[in-house]
Amino acid sequence: MRVSSSPPNRAGSDPASGAALSLFCAVGLRKAVEEAILPAFRRATETVVDVVCEPTNLLLQRVEAGARPGVFVGTRGSLEASASSGFFDLPSCKPVVKSGIGVAVPPDGSIPVPVAQSLP
Repeated sequence: MRVSSSPPNRAGSDPASGAALSLFCAVGLRKAVEEAILPAFRRATETVVDVVCEPTNLLLQRVEAGARPGVFVGTRGSLEASASSGFFDLPSCKPVVKSGIGVAVPPDGSIPVPVAQSLP
């Protein structure tokens, strides 16, 4: 999915071409980017940002095919795994959001056997 933001002042983008800053965002991080990171960035810079939100593997395929976003927001693991491509500057990877994964069971406490066997 492509989401474009167009504040009135294009400071930070290329005024000669009217090009926006290209941002690739893993779909799982979309909410954090759209609700917190992007609004704060736009307020601070008034930069036009062209956001592409897709699953990480599709974004990485775009990069492998030659796409060069100005910013790539993805999970650190996916960026580290792709660092050998030479596109990502691994030391530039900075954590901006932390998340956790939870597991819940029904009130009766029954857990499907495959799930129960995979829990620590």
